[in-house]
Amino acid sequence: MSTEVRPVRPCIARRPNRPCLAALCFALISTTLAGETKPASVLVKRLMLPTPAIAHFVEVRYSALLTRPMVASGELEYRGPQSLQKRILSPYQEQQIIDGDQVTVQREGEKTRSFSLKRTPELQGILDSLGSLLAGDADALEQTFTVTLDEGEAGWTLHLVPRSERARQHLREILVTGRDDKADCFVTSEPDGDASFLLLGASSETQLPDPPPRAWTEEYCRAPHN
Repeated sequence: MSTEVRPVRPCIARRPNRPCLAALCFALISTTLAGETKPASVLVKRLMLPTPAIAHFVEVRYSALLTRPMVASGELEYRGPQSLQKRILSPYQEQQIIDGDQVTVQREGEKTRSFSLKRTPELQGILDSLGSLLAGDADALEQTFTVTLDEGEAGWTLHLVPRSERARQHLREILVTGRDDKADCFVTSEPDGDASFLLLGASSETQLPDPPPRAWTEEYCRAPHN
């Protein structure tokens, strides 16, 4: 199944932890790219996502605090800059909403929680810039990230490194990999080695190993998915 953008009904969504903020934003990118090599700024402009849009995802989280990788799946929704939602449907149900600088978390059987991104201004800046990416605003994105693009026969990789030293204390790098007219994987890496891999569209349809070794997931994201 290819990455699909389709109209959606109004819904609710969940709160991301720090690394997931970036992953949540990137996971909704569906593009129409030219086959020839393009500068990063041109690619970013072509990543503009029409609103509203929804896409299926599978997320694999690796952390030194976990005895095995955490795997979750669900739907991601983008309604415009600073309006992002994430619904986890398996192995538990949780919804997150990011609306401006406010995050709301709803999990079945638990009390609704909320917090302001103003408590973490470095992540607020990242979120604002990623919203600019989804809007195709390369200039705004480059105010917060150093952006580079690698292209080859197997596909392309977009590298995003925070410019702020304070932001790099929480987020080392984001890699977005894809091929032709779609983005497949979104990898958020932290300074301590923890990482989150978000698989979208065709890349989310495969049967993962149980548990998925990190080396396997890294290699899988480097491969093209049609």
